[in-house]
Amino acid sequence: MPRIVLDGATISYVDEGRGDALVLLHGWIGSGALWDLMIPELARDFRVVAPDLPGHGGSGVPAAFSFDLEGFSRFLEELREALDIPHFIPVGHSMGGSIALHYAARYPHRVSALVLIDTPARTRSISWPARLPVLEWALGLVHRFWGPRIVAAAIRSTVRHPERLPSEWLRNAVARACSLDRRAFLETTRMLRHLDLGDELERVRAPALLIHGEEDRSVRLSEAERLRDSLPGARLRVIPDCGHCPNYEYPGEVCGMIREFLSPP
Repeated sequence: MPRIVLDGATISYVDEGRGDALVLLHGWIGSGALWDLMIPELARDFRVVAPDLPGHGGSGVPAAFSFDLEGFSRFLEELREALDIPHFIPVGHSMGGSIALHYAARYPHRVSALVLIDTPARTRSISWPARLPVLEWALGLVHRFWGPRIVAAAIRSTVRHPERLPSEWLRNAVARACSLDRRAFLETTRMLRHLDLGDELERVRAPALLIHGEEDRSVRLSEAERLRDSLPGARLRVIPDCGHCPNYEYPGEVCGMIREFLSPP
């Protein structure tokens, strides 16, 4: 994987293909490896950049980095400048979609379109166990034992048919997620537990594609329906028999939806 240094931290990322740029933003506790089933297909038509977010996968934590939406948006802007990308299409899954929404509101002139996959814009849209008061304390204990078994179980728990996940892909995704920084783990949890993008939604101007698993137990389908009604020109595609992660449950279908959305009329 190529690497770049931003504010003293080494950032790992994938950069493949040519054309309009897609920046793929992974979800909570993940890494850019979660996009590996989609990158080869998307790179046939687009320049695809998939970073490990700070503190995740192979990326360090930049100096004075704050694990909040503002911090992640600034990171994206610095990455864009470093990679000489004039404008791009953020493609965000779950927490990555929340970051994409925030960036699109803060830097509207840099975003030509927006793809949000099973994305929460409010804490109240997240499943009730994630909102329990004791969660942050419990996760602090969990990180002490962070390793392949816990990570693999976490990835499998988000899909409807874990037996269908390619074994080589899963091994790589687990290995990359095992290096999750403790501060990144706890502070992104806190960020999601205090999430409210209401003001930002009003400032998003880019057309948006919303993709959501019909059987998602982590982020309610009603949240995608609300975002469809709140964002200008938004389209919603619901994938049946799919949990929280269409990007690796149905990667081919998601690539097709993105290509159709971005194709000129």
